[in-house]
Amino acid sequence: MDTINIFKGSRKYIHGTTIFDSVYSSYKAKHKSLSQYHFDLKLISPALRPLKVIQNRELTKNEIKARMIVSHDSLKKTFYFVEADQECEFERVVYDEDSIISNFELTNDGIGIIPSSEYSLIEVIVSLNKKLLNMIFGNSSWYFVKLSLHSIPDSIDYIELHNVGNKSVITKTNILINGMNAGNLNFSIR
Repeated sequence: MDTINIFKGSRKYIHGTTIFDSVYSSYKAKHKSLSQYHFDLKLISPALRPLKVIQNRELTKNEIKARMIVSHDSLKKTFYFVEADQECEFERVVYDEDSIISNFELTNDGIGIIPSSEYSLIEVIVSLNKKLLNMIFGNSSWYFVKLSLHSIPDSIDYIELHNVGNKSVITKTNILINGMNAGNLNFSIR
């Protein structure tokens, strides 16, 4: 994993989907199946500069922008994301959440979609959850703050989300992949 320097859409910070994908895609490239892996991502504060990944160093709480823990059986790796010391150019990529979820459908308990292979798993989940929250609470600005994802099947045919709770400004949504519980995510309202 190199320095993360991608801004999505018009955002002025590095999006949580980019942080997740930096680790997830690395594991996906190395392992035949990720169904036994557990991915936990916590976004601590917005990253306004490029990020680098640190594994084995003492860090202060203020340095850490995000933390991702990957576990498999009894093995666990923790990745800390901190702003890079050196300046580098950002790459800006198109990120249109409406087009990512253009074929969503309402379900009995939430919202679902047959995902397109042109977008990453996390891009679909995050975009779909924003749509769900805006349908429940009205249009607002939402921050993706936490994700726990496990039992990811090798083939993903359907993703469904159910909003299951709210604590003041934090929401919790369950993630189902191919009808099976695959974790949950939290968003915060700005």
